[in-house]
Amino acid sequence: MPQRILNHISTSITGAAVLMAGATFLSRILGLIRDRIFAHQFGAGEILDAYYAAFKIPDLLFNLIILGALSAGFIPVFTKFRKTHGLKTSWPIVQTVLSLGSIVMATAAVFLFIFADPLMSIVAPGFSEAAHAQAVAFTRVMFLSPFFLGFSAVLGGALQSLRQFFVFALAPILYNGGIIVGATLFYSKMGIIGLAWGVVLGALLHAGIQYYALKGQGFTLQFSLKLTHEVKRILYLMAPRTLGLAVSQVSLIALTAITSTLSAGSISAFQLAHNIAFVPIGIFAVSYAVAAFPTLSEGAMEKTQETFTKSFSSTVRQVLFLMIPSTVLFVLLRAQIVRVLLGTGAFDWQDTVMTFDTLAMFAVGFAALGLVHLLVRGFYAFEDTKTPVVIAILAETIVLFVAYLASRVIGVQGIALGVSVGALVQVALLWAMLVPKTKALDGRRILISLFKMTVAALAMAVVMQVLKSPISSLVDMTTGLGIFIQACAVGLAGCITYVAVGLLLKSHEMHVFVRVVREKLIKIKILPHDITDAGGL
Repeated sequence: MPQRILNHISTSITGAAVLMAGATFLSRILGLIRDRIFAHQFGAGEILDAYYAAFKIPDLLFNLIILGALSAGFIPVFTKFRKTHGLKTSWPIVQTVLSLGSIVMATAAVFLFIFADPLMSIVAPGFSEAAHAQAVAFTRVMFLSPFFLGFSAVLGGALQSLRQFFVFALAPILYNGGIIVGATLFYSKMGIIGLAWGVVLGALLHAGIQYYALKGQGFTLQFSLKLTHEVKRILYLMAPRTLGLAVSQVSLIALTAITSTLSAGSISAFQLAHNIAFVPIGIFAVSYAVAAFPTLSEGAMEKTQETFTKSFSSTVRQVLFLMIPSTVLFVLLRAQIVRVLLGTGAFDWQDTVMTFDTLAMFAVGFAALGLVHLLVRGFYAFEDTKTPVVIAILAETIVLFVAYLASRVIGVQGIALGVSVGALVQVALLWAMLVPKTKALDGRRILISLFKMTVAALAMAVVMQVLKSPISSLVDMTTGLGIFIQACAVGLAGCITYVAVGLLLKSHEMHVFVRVVREKLIKIKILPHDITDAGGL
Protein backbone atom coordinates (compact mmCIF):
# COMPACT_ATOMS: atom_id res chain seq x y z
CA MET A 1 0.00 0.00 0.00
CA PRO A 2 1.50 3.39 -0.96
CA GLN A 3 3.13 5.36 1.84
CA ARG A 4 1.17 8.43 0.72
CA ILE A 5 -2.09 6.76 1.70
CA LEU A 6 -0.77 5.27 4.93
CA ASN A 7 0.71 8.60 6.02
CA HIS A 8 -2.42 10.66 5.38
CA ILE A 9 -2.69 13.42 8.02
CA SER A 10 -6.13 14.29 9.46
CA THR A 11 -6.52 18.01 10.05
CA SER A 12 -9.70 17.98 12.16
CA ILE A 13 -11.20 15.96 15.00
CA THR A 14 -14.34 15.21 13.01
CA GLY A 15 -12.36 14.20 9.94
CA ALA A 16 -10.10 11.92 11.97
CA ALA A 17 -13.10 10.45 13.80
CA VAL A 18 -14.94 9.76 10.54
CA LEU A 19 -11.83 8.09 9.13
CA MET A 20 -11.36 5.97 12.23
CA ALA A 21 -15.05 5.16 12.49
CA GLY A 22 -15.05 3.82 8.93
CA ALA A 23 -12.03 1.62 9.56
CA THR A 24 -13.37 0.57 12.95
CA PHE A 25 -16.66 -0.39 11.31
CA LEU A 26 -14.81 -2.71 8.93
CA SER A 27 -12.83 -4.13 11.84
CA ARG A 28 -15.99 -4.74 13.85
CA ILE A 29 -17.65 -6.40 10.87
CA LEU A 30 -14.70 -8.78 10.66
CA GLY A 31 -15.00 -9.26 14.41
CA LEU A 32 -18.66 -10.24 14.04
CA ILE A 33 -17.76 -12.63 11.22
CA ARG A 34 -15.11 -14.09 13.55
CA ASP A 35 -17.67 -14.52 16.33
CA ARG A 36 -20.17 -16.08 13.95
CA ILE A 37 -17.56 -18.64 12.89
CA PHE A 38 -16.84 -19.43 16.55
CA ALA A 39 -20.54 -19.65 17.42
CA HIS A 40 -21.26 -21.91 14.45
CA GLN A 41 -18.40 -24.30 15.19
CA PHE A 42 -18.49 -24.45 18.98
CA GLY A 43 -21.65 -22.79 20.33
CA ALA A 44 -21.56 -21.22 23.79
CA GLY A 45 -19.80 -24.10 25.50
CA GLU A 46 -16.59 -25.18 27.22
CA ILE A 47 -14.26 -24.81 24.22
CA LEU A 48 -15.25 -21.19 23.60
CA ASP A 49 -15.24 -20.53 27.35
CA ALA A 50 -11.64 -21.77 27.48
CA TYR A 51 -10.66 -19.67 24.45
CA TYR A 52 -12.00 -16.44 25.91
CA ALA A 53 -10.64 -17.16 29.39
CA ALA A 54 -7.19 -17.72 27.85
CA PHE A 55 -7.09 -14.07 26.74
CA LYS A 56 -7.23 -12.73 30.28
CA ILE A 57 -3.61 -13.22 31.37
CA PRO A 58 -2.01 -12.07 28.07
CA ASP A 59 -4.36 -9.07 28.09
CA LEU A 60 -3.30 -8.30 31.65
CA LEU A 61 0.34 -8.36 30.58
CA PHE A 62 -0.25 -6.06 27.61
CA ASN A 63 -2.48 -3.58 29.42
CA LEU A 64 -0.25 -3.15 32.44
CA ILE A 65 3.11 -2.83 30.71
CA ILE A 66 2.33 -1.06 27.46
CA LEU A 67 -1.13 0.48 27.36
CA GLY A 68 -0.57 2.45 30.55
CA ALA A 69 2.51 4.18 29.16
CA LEU A 70 0.84 5.10 25.89
CA SER A 71 -2.56 6.31 26.97
CA ALA A 72 -1.26 8.20 29.98
CA GLY A 73 2.12 9.59 29.06
CA PHE A 74 3.55 8.75 25.68
CA ILE A 75 1.30 10.78 23.39
CA PRO A 76 1.30 14.04 25.44
CA VAL A 77 5.07 13.90 26.06
CA PHE A 78 5.98 12.86 22.51
CA THR A 79 3.64 15.50 21.03
CA LYS A 80 5.13 18.28 23.14
CA PHE A 81 8.74 17.27 22.40
CA ARG A 82 8.09 16.88 18.67
CA LYS A 83 6.53 20.33 18.40
CA THR A 84 9.53 21.87 20.15
CA HIS A 85 12.45 19.88 18.71
CA GLY A 86 11.17 18.38 15.47
CA LEU A 87 10.27 14.86 14.35
CA LYS A 88 13.76 13.52 13.59
CA THR A 89 15.02 14.44 17.06
CA SER A 90 11.98 12.73 18.63
CA TRP A 91 12.59 9.21 17.30
CA PRO A 92 14.95 8.20 20.18
CA ILE A 93 11.97 8.52 22.56
CA VAL A 94 10.07 5.92 20.52
CA GLN A 95 13.12 3.68 20.26
CA THR A 96 13.77 3.72 24.01
CA VAL A 97 10.13 3.05 24.93
CA LEU A 98 10.07 0.17 22.43
CA SER A 99 13.28 -1.30 23.86
CA LEU A 100 12.18 -1.03 27.49
CA GLY A 101 8.75 -2.41 26.69
CA SER A 102 10.17 -5.34 24.73
CA ILE A 103 12.50 -6.36 27.55
CA VAL A 104 9.79 -6.24 30.19
CA MET A 105 7.19 -7.93 27.98
CA ALA A 106 9.52 -10.80 27.04
CA THR A 107 10.58 -11.37 30.66
CA ALA A 108 7.02 -11.31 31.95
CA ALA A 109 5.81 -13.60 29.14
CA VAL A 110 8.38 -16.27 30.02
CA PHE A 111 7.46 -16.09 33.71
CA LEU A 112 3.73 -16.28 33.03
CA PHE A 113 4.22 -19.12 30.50
CA ILE A 114 5.78 -21.21 33.25
CA PHE A 115 3.00 -20.46 35.74
CA ALA A 116 0.08 -20.52 33.30
CA ASP A 117 -1.45 -23.60 34.92
CA PRO A 118 -1.93 -22.25 38.47
CA LEU A 119 -2.84 -18.81 37.12
CA MET A 120 -5.67 -20.28 35.07
CA SER A 121 -7.04 -21.83 38.25
CA ILE A 122 -7.41 -18.28 39.57
CA VAL A 123 -8.91 -16.91 36.34
CA ALA A 124 -11.51 -19.67 35.94
CA PRO A 125 -11.88 -21.72 39.12
CA GLY A 126 -15.18 -23.17 37.94
CA PHE A 127 -13.74 -24.89 34.85
CA SER A 128 -13.79 -28.64 34.39
CA GLU A 129 -10.42 -30.39 34.12
CA ALA A 130 -10.68 -30.56 30.31
CA ALA A 131 -11.62 -26.91 29.93
CA HIS A 132 -8.82 -25.91 32.29
CA ALA A 133 -6.21 -27.85 30.30
CA GLN A 134 -7.44 -26.36 27.02
CA ALA A 135 -7.35 -22.82 28.44
CA VAL A 136 -3.76 -23.31 29.64
CA ALA A 137 -2.70 -24.57 26.18
CA PHE A 138 -4.38 -21.56 24.53
CA THR A 139 -2.87 -18.98 26.85
CA ARG A 140 0.70 -20.32 26.51
CA VAL A 141 0.58 -19.75 22.75
CA MET A 142 -1.16 -16.40 23.17
CA PHE A 143 1.70 -15.02 25.29
CA LEU A 144 3.39 -14.21 21.98
CA SER A 145 0.62 -11.79 21.03
CA PRO A 146 1.21 -9.17 23.80
CA PHE A 147 4.82 -8.81 22.61
CA PHE A 148 3.72 -7.91 19.07
CA LEU A 149 0.76 -5.84 20.24
CA GLY A 150 2.98 -3.94 22.67
CA PHE A 151 5.40 -3.18 19.85
CA SER A 152 2.47 -2.08 17.71
CA ALA A 153 0.94 0.07 20.44
CA VAL A 154 4.08 2.21 20.78
CA LEU A 155 4.22 2.73 17.03
CA GLY A 156 0.49 3.50 17.02
CA GLY A 157 0.99 6.12 19.73
CA ALA A 158 3.55 7.89 17.54
CA LEU A 159 1.17 7.75 14.56
CA GLN A 160 -1.64 9.27 16.64
CA SER A 161 0.65 12.08 17.74
CA LEU A 162 1.39 12.76 14.06
CA ARG A 163 -2.38 12.70 13.36
CA GLN A 164 -1.92 9.77 11.00
CA PHE A 165 -5.02 7.87 11.98
CA PHE A 166 -5.57 5.84 8.82
CA VAL A 167 -3.05 3.08 9.42
CA PHE A 168 -3.74 3.17 13.17
CA ALA A 169 -7.37 2.38 12.34
CA LEU A 170 -6.37 -0.20 9.70
CA ALA A 171 -4.32 -2.32 12.12
CA PRO A 172 -7.31 -3.84 14.02
CA ILE A 173 -8.78 -4.97 10.69
CA LEU A 174 -5.65 -7.01 10.04
CA TYR A 175 -5.73 -8.29 13.62
CA ASN A 176 -9.25 -9.67 13.20
CA GLY A 177 -8.26 -11.02 9.81
CA GLY A 178 -5.49 -13.03 11.43
CA ILE A 179 -7.89 -14.45 14.02
CA ILE A 180 -10.29 -15.49 11.24
CA VAL A 181 -7.41 -17.27 9.47
CA GLY A 182 -6.77 -19.08 12.76
CA ALA A 183 -10.44 -20.09 13.12
CA THR A 184 -10.59 -21.44 9.57
CA LEU A 185 -7.27 -22.39 7.96
CA PHE A 186 -5.17 -22.98 11.10
CA TYR A 187 -8.02 -24.84 12.83
CA SER A 188 -8.43 -27.19 9.86
CA LYS A 189 -4.67 -27.86 9.73
CA MET A 190 -3.61 -27.76 13.39
CA GLY A 191 -6.76 -28.55 15.33
CA ILE A 192 -8.14 -26.47 18.19
CA ILE A 193 -4.78 -24.90 19.06
CA GLY A 194 -4.91 -23.18 15.66
CA LEU A 195 -7.32 -20.66 17.22
CA ALA A 196 -4.53 -19.40 19.47
CA TRP A 197 -2.01 -19.20 16.62
CA GLY A 198 -4.52 -17.09 14.70
CA VAL A 199 -4.37 -14.55 17.52
CA VAL A 200 -0.57 -14.46 17.24
CA LEU A 201 -0.79 -13.96 13.47
CA GLY A 202 -3.27 -11.10 13.95
CA ALA A 203 -0.96 -9.42 16.46
CA LEU A 204 2.00 -9.72 14.07
CA LEU A 205 0.00 -8.14 11.24
CA HIS A 206 -1.19 -5.40 13.63
CA ALA A 207 2.42 -4.46 14.36
CA GLY A 208 3.74 -4.91 10.83
CA ILE A 209 1.44 -2.42 9.11
CA GLN A 210 2.15 0.31 11.67
CA TYR A 211 5.91 -0.20 11.48
CA TYR A 212 5.73 0.06 7.68
CA ALA A 213 3.83 3.35 7.94
CA LEU A 214 6.17 4.87 10.54
CA LYS A 215 9.21 3.75 8.57
CA GLY A 216 7.93 5.98 5.78
CA GLN A 217 8.32 8.93 8.15
CA GLY A 218 11.99 8.19 8.73
CA PHE A 219 11.71 5.94 11.78
CA THR A 220 14.27 3.14 12.16
CA LEU A 221 14.42 0.30 14.67
CA GLN A 222 17.28 0.74 17.10
CA PHE A 223 17.86 -0.75 20.52
CA SER A 224 18.18 2.08 23.04
CA LEU A 225 18.03 2.37 26.81
CA LYS A 226 18.78 6.08 26.94
CA LEU A 227 16.66 7.40 29.82
CA THR A 228 16.16 11.00 28.74
CA HIS A 229 14.01 13.47 30.67
CA GLU A 230 11.11 12.72 28.32
CA VAL A 231 11.36 8.96 28.79
CA LYS A 232 11.51 9.40 32.56
CA ARG A 233 8.44 11.64 32.34
CA ILE A 234 6.56 8.93 30.43
CA LEU A 235 7.54 6.35 33.05
CA TYR A 236 6.46 8.71 35.83
CA LEU A 237 3.07 9.30 34.23
CA MET A 238 2.76 5.60 33.50
CA ALA A 239 2.97 4.49 37.12
CA PRO A 240 -0.46 5.69 38.33
CA ARG A 241 -2.09 4.65 35.06
CA THR A 242 -0.59 1.17 35.41
CA LEU A 243 -2.09 0.92 38.87
CA GLY A 244 -5.46 1.96 37.47
CA LEU A 245 -5.23 -0.63 34.71
CA ALA A 246 -4.16 -3.22 37.26
CA VAL A 247 -7.38 -2.54 39.14
CA SER A 248 -9.38 -2.82 35.91
CA GLN A 249 -7.64 -6.03 34.82
CA VAL A 250 -7.98 -7.63 38.25
CA SER A 251 -11.66 -6.73 38.07
CA LEU A 252 -11.98 -8.42 34.66
CA ILE A 253 -10.29 -11.53 35.97
CA ALA A 254 -12.58 -11.50 39.00
CA LEU A 255 -15.60 -11.15 36.71
CA THR A 256 -14.36 -14.11 34.66
CA ALA A 257 -13.91 -16.12 37.84
CA ILE A 258 -17.47 -15.30 38.94
CA THR A 259 -18.83 -16.14 35.49
CA SER A 260 -16.98 -19.47 35.42
CA THR A 261 -19.06 -20.59 38.40
CA LEU A 262 -22.29 -20.07 36.44
CA SER A 263 -23.70 -22.46 33.85
CA ALA A 264 -21.49 -23.74 31.02
CA GLY A 265 -21.32 -21.23 28.18
CA SER A 266 -21.71 -18.20 30.45
CA ILE A 267 -18.22 -16.87 29.68
CA SER A 268 -18.90 -17.30 25.96
CA ALA A 269 -22.27 -15.55 26.20
CA PHE A 270 -20.72 -12.68 28.16
CA GLN A 271 -17.83 -12.25 25.71
CA LEU A 272 -20.01 -12.53 22.60
CA ALA A 273 -22.46 -9.98 24.00
CA HIS A 274 -19.52 -7.77 24.98
CA ASN A 275 -18.12 -7.96 21.44
CA ILE A 276 -21.45 -6.99 19.90
CA ALA A 277 -22.02 -4.19 22.41
CA PHE A 278 -18.64 -2.67 21.71
CA VAL A 279 -19.35 -2.34 18.00
CA PRO A 280 -21.09 1.06 18.43
CA ILE A 281 -18.78 2.00 21.30
CA GLY A 282 -15.71 1.27 19.20
CA ILE A 283 -17.03 2.87 16.03
CA PHE A 284 -18.38 6.04 17.63
CA ALA A 285 -17.08 6.72 21.14
CA VAL A 286 -13.55 5.36 20.92
CA SER A 287 -13.00 6.83 17.45
CA TYR A 288 -13.93 10.31 18.65
CA ALA A 289 -11.95 9.99 21.89
CA VAL A 290 -8.77 8.86 20.11
CA ALA A 291 -9.17 11.53 17.42
CA ALA A 292 -9.71 14.27 20.02
CA PHE A 293 -6.81 13.32 22.31
CA PRO A 294 -3.98 15.15 20.48
CA THR A 295 -6.13 18.30 20.27
CA LEU A 296 -7.09 18.04 23.94
CA SER A 297 -3.40 17.66 24.84
CA GLU A 298 -2.53 20.79 22.87
CA GLY A 299 -5.49 22.69 24.33
CA ALA A 300 -4.47 21.84 27.89
CA MET A 301 -1.17 23.64 27.28
CA GLU A 302 -2.94 26.92 26.46
CA LYS A 303 -3.49 29.49 29.18
CA THR A 304 -7.09 30.13 28.15
CA GLN A 305 -7.80 26.41 27.50
CA GLU A 306 -10.30 27.53 24.90
CA THR A 307 -9.26 24.78 22.48
CA PHE A 308 -9.65 22.15 25.19
CA THR A 309 -13.16 23.28 26.17
CA LYS A 310 -14.32 23.63 22.58
CA SER A 311 -12.99 20.21 21.55
CA PHE A 312 -14.17 18.47 24.71
CA SER A 313 -17.72 19.86 24.52
CA SER A 314 -17.99 19.07 20.83
CA THR A 315 -16.78 15.51 21.27
CA VAL A 316 -19.03 14.81 24.27
CA ARG A 317 -22.08 15.95 22.31
CA GLN A 318 -21.15 13.93 19.24
CA VAL A 319 -20.60 10.79 21.32
CA LEU A 320 -23.95 11.20 23.10
CA PHE A 321 -25.70 11.96 19.81
CA LEU A 322 -24.63 8.55 18.49
CA MET A 323 -24.68 6.41 21.64
CA ILE A 324 -28.19 7.33 22.86
CA PRO A 325 -30.04 5.99 19.77
CA SER A 326 -27.67 3.01 19.78
CA THR A 327 -28.99 2.13 23.23
CA VAL A 328 -32.57 2.17 21.93
CA LEU A 329 -31.69 0.02 18.93
CA PHE A 330 -29.77 -2.59 20.92
CA VAL A 331 -32.31 -2.87 23.74
CA LEU A 332 -35.38 -3.20 21.52
CA LEU A 333 -33.75 -5.35 18.83
CA ARG A 334 -31.40 -7.37 21.02
CA ALA A 335 -32.94 -10.75 20.15
CA GLN A 336 -32.91 -10.03 16.42
CA ILE A 337 -29.31 -8.79 16.52
CA VAL A 338 -27.99 -11.85 18.31
CA ARG A 339 -30.00 -14.34 16.28
CA VAL A 340 -28.96 -12.84 12.94
CA LEU A 341 -25.29 -12.49 13.88
CA LEU A 342 -24.72 -15.70 15.83
CA GLY A 343 -27.74 -17.98 15.35
CA THR A 344 -26.12 -20.72 13.32
CA GLY A 345 -24.76 -24.23 13.73
CA ALA A 346 -24.09 -25.21 17.34
CA PHE A 347 -25.35 -21.87 18.69
CA ASP A 348 -28.85 -22.86 19.83
CA TRP A 349 -31.82 -20.90 21.19
CA GLN A 350 -30.67 -21.23 24.82
CA ASP A 351 -27.33 -19.71 23.84
CA THR A 352 -29.19 -16.94 22.00
CA VAL A 353 -31.36 -16.03 24.99
CA MET A 354 -28.41 -15.99 27.37
CA THR A 355 -26.46 -13.74 25.00
CA PHE A 356 -29.18 -11.23 24.13
CA ASP A 357 -30.19 -10.83 27.79
CA THR A 358 -26.55 -10.00 28.53
CA LEU A 359 -26.40 -7.63 25.55
CA ALA A 360 -29.37 -5.66 26.90
CA MET A 361 -27.53 -5.00 30.16
CA PHE A 362 -24.52 -3.70 28.27
CA ALA A 363 -26.74 -1.51 26.10
CA VAL A 364 -28.23 0.44 29.02
CA GLY A 365 -24.73 1.67 29.81
CA PHE A 366 -23.71 2.62 26.26
CA ALA A 367 -23.50 6.38 26.90
CA ALA A 368 -21.40 5.96 30.04
CA LEU A 369 -19.20 3.23 28.55
CA GLY A 370 -18.52 5.54 25.62
CA LEU A 371 -17.85 8.73 27.58
CA VAL A 372 -15.34 7.05 29.91
CA HIS A 373 -12.83 6.89 27.03
CA LEU A 374 -13.04 10.64 26.47
CA LEU A 375 -13.13 11.74 30.11
CA VAL A 376 -10.05 9.72 31.03
CA ARG A 377 -8.17 11.28 28.13
CA GLY A 378 -9.25 14.69 29.41
CA PHE A 379 -7.22 14.05 32.57
CA TYR A 380 -4.27 12.69 30.58
CA ALA A 381 -4.24 15.87 28.52
CA PHE A 382 -3.47 17.72 31.77
CA GLU A 383 -0.89 15.02 32.60
CA ASP A 384 -2.97 13.91 35.58
CA THR A 385 -2.92 10.14 35.76
CA LYS A 386 -3.61 9.83 39.48
CA THR A 387 -7.21 11.01 39.69
CA PRO A 388 -8.56 8.46 37.16
CA VAL A 389 -6.85 5.70 39.18
CA VAL A 390 -8.64 6.57 42.41
CA ILE A 391 -11.95 6.80 40.57
CA ALA A 392 -11.28 3.52 38.74
CA ILE A 393 -10.68 1.70 42.03
CA LEU A 394 -14.02 2.88 43.39
CA ALA A 395 -15.85 2.14 40.13
CA GLU A 396 -14.41 -1.37 39.78
CA THR A 397 -15.33 -2.15 43.38
CA ILE A 398 -18.91 -1.23 42.54
CA VAL A 399 -18.75 -3.33 39.35
CA LEU A 400 -17.72 -6.44 41.29
CA PHE A 401 -20.24 -5.87 44.07
CA VAL A 402 -23.18 -5.36 41.70
CA ALA A 403 -22.05 -8.12 39.30
CA TYR A 404 -21.71 -10.73 42.04
CA LEU A 405 -25.07 -9.98 43.65
CA ALA A 406 -26.91 -9.66 40.33
CA SER A 407 -25.38 -12.84 38.88
CA ARG A 408 -26.69 -14.84 41.83
CA VAL A 409 -30.20 -13.70 40.88
CA ILE A 410 -30.30 -13.35 37.08
CA GLY A 411 -27.18 -15.19 35.92
CA VAL A 412 -24.60 -13.97 33.44
CA GLN A 413 -26.59 -10.88 32.46
CA GLY A 414 -25.98 -9.65 36.00
CA ILE A 415 -22.26 -9.46 35.19
CA ALA A 416 -22.98 -7.06 32.31
CA LEU A 417 -25.31 -5.05 34.55
CA GLY A 418 -22.44 -4.58 37.00
CA VAL A 419 -20.22 -3.28 34.19
CA SER A 420 -22.84 -0.72 33.12
CA VAL A 421 -23.54 0.48 36.65
CA GLY A 422 -19.81 0.87 37.31
CA ALA A 423 -19.40 2.91 34.11
CA LEU A 424 -22.20 5.29 35.16
CA VAL A 425 -20.53 5.89 38.52
CA GLN A 426 -17.15 6.34 36.87
CA VAL A 427 -18.44 8.95 34.41
CA ALA A 428 -20.13 10.94 37.18
CA LEU A 429 -16.99 11.02 39.30
CA LEU A 430 -14.64 11.76 36.39
CA TRP A 431 -16.82 14.65 35.28
CA ALA A 432 -17.00 16.13 38.77
CA MET A 433 -13.22 15.96 39.18
CA LEU A 434 -12.42 17.30 35.69
CA VAL A 435 -14.40 20.53 36.14
CA PRO A 436 -11.90 22.18 38.56
CA LYS A 437 -9.04 21.57 36.09
CA THR A 438 -10.64 23.59 33.30
CA LYS A 439 -11.92 27.09 32.79
CA ALA A 440 -15.24 25.58 31.71
CA LEU A 441 -16.70 22.37 30.25
CA ASP A 442 -19.59 24.02 28.41
CA GLY A 443 -22.02 22.11 30.62
CA ARG A 444 -25.10 24.16 29.76
CA ARG A 445 -24.78 23.48 26.04
CA ILE A 446 -24.17 19.78 26.65
CA LEU A 447 -27.28 19.50 28.85
CA ILE A 448 -29.47 21.25 26.27
CA SER A 449 -28.23 18.90 23.56
CA LEU A 450 -28.71 15.88 25.85
CA PHE A 451 -32.32 16.87 26.53
CA LYS A 452 -33.13 17.12 22.82
CA MET A 453 -31.42 13.81 22.07
CA THR A 454 -33.33 12.08 24.88
CA VAL A 455 -36.72 13.32 23.65
CA ALA A 456 -35.87 12.19 20.11
CA ALA A 457 -34.73 8.79 21.41
CA LEU A 458 -37.95 8.28 23.39
CA ALA A 459 -40.00 8.98 20.25
CA MET A 460 -37.75 6.55 18.41
CA ALA A 461 -38.39 3.84 21.02
CA VAL A 462 -42.18 4.26 20.84
CA VAL A 463 -42.24 3.97 17.05
CA MET A 464 -40.02 0.90 17.06
CA GLN A 465 -42.03 -0.90 19.73
CA VAL A 466 -45.30 -0.18 17.91
CA LEU A 467 -43.97 -1.45 14.56
CA LYS A 468 -42.28 -4.64 15.76
CA SER A 469 -45.39 -6.82 15.84
CA PRO A 470 -47.05 -5.64 12.58
CA ILE A 471 -43.84 -6.04 10.60
CA SER A 472 -43.15 -9.48 12.10
CA SER A 473 -46.53 -10.64 10.77
CA LEU A 474 -45.43 -9.76 7.22
CA VAL A 475 -42.27 -11.89 7.21
CA ASP A 476 -41.27 -15.43 8.19
CA MET A 477 -39.75 -14.97 11.65
CA THR A 478 -38.57 -18.58 11.70
CA THR A 479 -35.84 -17.78 9.18
CA GLY A 480 -32.74 -15.66 9.50
CA LEU A 481 -33.77 -13.59 6.49
CA GLY A 482 -37.18 -12.81 7.98
CA ILE A 483 -35.64 -11.74 11.29
CA PHE A 484 -33.11 -9.60 9.43
CA ILE A 485 -35.81 -7.87 7.37
CA GLN A 486 -37.91 -7.14 10.46
CA ALA A 487 -34.93 -5.76 12.36
CA CYS A 488 -33.87 -3.54 9.44
CA ALA A 489 -37.39 -2.21 8.88
CA VAL A 490 -38.01 -1.46 12.55
CA GLY A 491 -34.53 -0.03 13.05
CA LEU A 492 -34.78 2.18 9.96
CA ALA A 493 -38.16 3.53 11.09
CA GLY A 494 -36.68 4.28 14.50
CA CYS A 495 -33.66 6.08 13.06
CA ILE A 496 -35.87 8.18 10.76
CA THR A 497 -37.96 9.13 13.79
CA TYR A 498 -34.84 10.08 15.77
CA VAL A 499 -33.65 12.34 12.96
CA ALA A 500 -37.07 13.89 12.34
CA VAL A 501 -37.74 14.72 15.98
CA GLY A 502 -34.21 16.02 16.38
CA LEU A 503 -34.71 18.38 13.46
CA LEU A 504 -38.04 19.55 14.88
CA LEU A 505 -36.29 20.32 18.17
CA LYS A 506 -33.56 22.16 16.23
CA SER A 507 -30.86 19.88 17.58
CA HIS A 508 -27.52 21.31 16.50
CA GLU A 509 -25.90 17.87 16.30
CA MET A 510 -28.79 16.60 14.18
CA HIS A 511 -28.42 19.44 11.70
CA VAL A 512 -24.70 18.76 11.38
CA PHE A 513 -25.43 15.05 10.92
CA VAL A 514 -27.92 15.73 8.13
CA ARG A 515 -25.44 18.07 6.48
CA VAL A 516 -22.74 15.41 6.54
CA VAL A 517 -25.08 12.75 5.12
CA ARG A 518 -26.29 15.14 2.41
CA GLU A 519 -22.76 15.85 1.30
CA LYS A 520 -22.07 12.08 1.41
CA LEU A 521 -18.75 12.45 3.18
CA ILE A 522 -17.05 12.71 -0.21
CA LYS A 523 -14.36 14.95 1.19
CA ILE A 524 -13.37 15.09 4.82
CA LYS A 525 -12.37 18.73 4.29
CA ILE A 526 -16.03 19.76 4.10
CA LEU A 527 -16.54 18.77 7.71
CA PRO A 528 -16.26 21.53 10.32
CA HIS A 529 -13.07 21.52 12.41
CA ASP A 530 -15.35 21.37 15.42
CA ILE A 531 -19.06 20.82 15.56
CA THR A 532 -19.40 24.25 17.19
CA ASP A 533 -18.10 25.87 14.00
CA ALA A 534 -21.25 24.89 12.12
CA GLY A 535 -23.54 27.30 13.91
CA GLY A 536 -25.25 27.98 17.18
CA LEU A 537 -27.90 26.19 19.13
